[in-house]
Amino acid sequence: MTENPETTNVLRPSPFRCVGLSMACGVMAVICFQLWFKGTDNAWIAGGFLAAGAIFFLVHLVPNAYALWLDRKGFSVSEMFTVKRFPWPEVSEFTVRRGFLGHYVEFHHVAPGAEGPNRVVLNETYGYKPVEMARMLNDYRKQSAARATGERQKVWRTRDC
Repeated sequence: MTENPETTNVLRPSPFRCVGLSMACGVMAVICFQLWFKGTDNAWIAGGFLAAGAIFFLVHLVPNAYALWLDRKGFSVSEMFTVKRFPWPEVSEFTVRRGFLGHYVEFHHVAPGAEGPNRVVLNETYGYKPVEMARMLNDYRKQSAARATGERQKVWRTRDC
């Protein structure tokens, strides 16, 4: 994977996935509200949460609400319009973990002056399978280490539990 030093790859959430999940939540919200109007006492609670979910998934489609920018110096992650920057020398290997709602990609980040690494979870895989996403990020990380000249890099490895 050769890249121009100026190149930045941008990953965004899958529009089909976001629209599909939003529509599914919207349809179920309408059904819950219809049940509430027909006399089911607490159906409005579920309908409200599902309507909020429909809006949440549509927000993923707003430019730069959710995105991952990869370049030769590091990567930036945008979640709900909050951007965090992680330079490659400060991150551990990317691993895939199983969580309550499925698999996710995680890594450890050591900020300059911090005592130890902080665990960071990428909540979005941008249309990739978690294993492919971790492999791609590890490839970028390895390329960055290969480009580092004369300066020894800290390598923080993730401990397997």
